[in-house]
Amino acid sequence: MIETNGFRDAVEFLLFSYFAVDFDDKSDDKTAGNSMINRAIDKAFFDATMQNAYNGLEKKNHKKEMSEKAKQKLINAISELSKCNVKSFDKWHKDLCCSLKNEYSGVTYIDKYKGEINAFSFGNAQKWVNMTMKYIYLLYHIYSEFMPDCEFCEQYKSMIEKYQNKFHVPVDRYIIESVWRNENVCLPKKEEDKELNRGRDYVNPADYVLPWSKWENADDCKNCNGCMESQKCDYGKFQKSLRENLPDNSECLLQWEAKAWIDTVKSKRK
Repeated sequence: MIETNGFRDAVEFLLFSYFAVDFDDKSDDKTAGNSMINRAIDKAFFDATMQNAYNGLEKKNHKKEMSEKAKQKLINAISELSKCNVKSFDKWHKDLCCSLKNEYSGVTYIDKYKGEINAFSFGNAQKWVNMTMKYIYLLYHIYSEFMPDCEFCEQYKSMIEKYQNKFHVPVDRYIIESVWRNENVCLPKKEEDKELNRGRDYVNPADYVLPWSKWENADDCKNCNGCMESQKCDYGKFQKSLRENLPDNSECLLQWEAKAWIDTVKSKRK
């Protein structure tokens, strides 16, 4: 257990700056765990929707009831996972993402070529779920160092220990670019007919990949034939191939993702 007050204060400041929680959310506060979960979910929702079609339409036709209902579904799903009775994390994840996507089916926009399209995609849902799980993972490991007996740690310890190695990587441009040169990791091309050399150092490789907010799950994709073969819409195939082809054979994808994400962002600053 870390005792250095300066370090503790620094971590607490960063926690509050990012999540608006601090170490006063302690074990005798029965709302502490729920408060941190809510903060994680809200922050993850912002991450999942801030740079795509959904964000542009939110103020126009987004309903508060829709958001609250979807958020409650996510809370309930995490609660179920915390009981450690879920046999397949991947199935839990897929069912949850599909359910969240369906909750926002009323938020649409008109595409010039494709007509009416749902603004909140499976890609948005995976980002929301995956960032939520990542934040819970981070919060747990921080609190377990400073306050291992707090209610939050007690509530989620078993879940983290059982499922953390199965958590999915949140997909964004930086993660796409971090695996660009690994041709064993499946990436859906932005233009199916365009030949790409993944051994080549493009300035922005993610520009040649279908934007993550447009990714779908193959089983739910009704607008493309043979997507399992073309890799056009298969989020699941990306996650599976990533897990099987990690360069350092990490057991926990989130440990790999943290370093890969930072390294890629830093490379863009050079």
